[in-house]
Amino acid sequence: ALTGGTSVRWTGEPIDQRVPRFTPVAPAVEVARPRAYWIPAGWALPDLLDRLTAHGIEFTRLTAPQAAQVERLRFAAPSFEPAPFEGRIRVRADASVEPATVTYPAGSVRVATDQPHGTLAIALLEPDAPDSFFQWGFFHAIFSRTEYAEAYVLEPLAERMLASDPALAEAWQAALADDPALADDPRARLAWFYERSPYVDQAHRLYPIGREMPAASTAAEASGDAAVQ
Repeated sequence: ALTGGTSVRWTGEPIDQRVPRFTPVAPAVEVARPRAYWIPAGWALPDLLDRLTAHGIEFTRLTAPQAAQVERLRFAAPSFEPAPFEGRIRVRADASVEPATVTYPAGSVRVATDQPHGTLAIALLEPDAPDSFFQWGFFHAIFSRTEYAEAYVLEPLAERMLASDPALAEAWQAALADDPALADDPRARLAWFYERSPYVDQAHRLYPIGREMPAASTAAEASGDAAVQ
């Protein structure tokens, strides 16, 4: 009577019902199991490490610089949720893989997946996982550009780049012909050169956590995929 809708009343009387049972549960995402994740010192913050510890996930902290061959992920345009959920703005983004040899400074953290809670570490550190730190908004800072160049710097720089690189000049003419929006936007024209210059912000949209993958000869022994729900 109050709302004009329906409401539930708990009578305490048992009833028998037939309900469907769904087995097995299909994973939402499957990823190749890394040997470890590398967290750079600048991102090895209590906000992140305390949560790993609370989940019983073990990690080691470097006392000296160490080089590692890793996969790094660079995200395309992110999709942010329009409203906060449980105090955070969730995000999703497609990513491309960039293999790299990275020297991690002292204070960086290596999280091995060969441990009792290794699969849980994957669920937290793999960006595609629905409950990953990434999707819960712990890395929003990577989507903000921290480096840029003024037009008075880019204009002569672009002229020198075209004069010294015939392949770039050819790609430039093709880009103008294929993209009318680029051709009609002076700022977009300068941005095209900035993104191909040595001064572009290399960390923009780059997931800071690297994946250390098994060697090709041992990949089959790594149990293939780790399912993340």
